[in-house]
Amino acid sequence: MIRDININTANKSLLCATAVDYLNIMSAAGFINVIQGATRVTNTLALQIDHCFIRSNNINQFSAKIL
Repeated sequence: MIRDININTANKSLLCATAVDYLNIMSAAGFINVIQGATRVTNTLALQIDHCFIRSNNINQFSAKIL
């Protein structure tokens, strides 16, 4: 499942309630986010607003890259 919903999940210590709820719901459904870096970078920000979730017993079969 690839999502472009513009919820920033980059800074785990400063997540807003919406981001926490979103990540908890996806995790409860068995999805793992394979994007682990910033997907929008500017001179002043680094945001992780694009997400790619997978649900698999063998997570090692997959890899994700940010271009």
